[in-house]
Amino acid sequence: HGVSERIYRSSSVGTASDRGTGWHGQASACPCGDRRDAPADLFHIGVTHRSAPLSVREGLHASPEKQRTMLARLADLAPGRMILATCERLELYASTTHPEASVWSALLADWFHFRPEIISRYAVVRRGDDASEHLMRVAAGLDSRVVGEPHVLGQVRMAYLQAVEAQSLDPVLFALG
Repeated sequence: HGVSERIYRSSSVGTASDRGTGWHGQASACPCGDRRDAPADLFHIGVTHRSAPLSVREGLHASPEKQRTMLARLADLAPGRMILATCERLELYASTTHPEASVWSALLADWFHFRPEIISRYAVVRRGDDASEHLMRVAAGLDSRVVGEPHVLGQVRMAYLQAVEAQSLDPVLFALG
């Protein structure tokens, strides 16, 4: 089993049905299907300097206020969520039972006023251990334009603290901190 699955099995991670709400806080079922019994797994979707041109990355600028709004709106889709937004990347980490790239790409496209196919073309998706390993590589500066660049660790720390403040960490993401 992967790291995030082991963390899940030893934690008290819940699903949307445990919180008594449906899709986006409504009583309706999630369009992704009923997955109440599925464990939440770590999911990552990101657009970075490696995957997208500057014109796309500039359009994905997320102010701290916008990040807080995004974290709040994702509560029904993912019990744990964290956003890393820098000048070189916009990355969303989530522990979710809805790891469909198309769902997350559509959300990003809607929030940033892009056509969904643009996000799908440039976004990189990772799941499970690949997602956690990527976050560690980013924090270590190994995925930076300048390898070893020290500022990115502070940016990852700020993203983590913002998620703590927004109460959007669950045991899966908390364990990565």
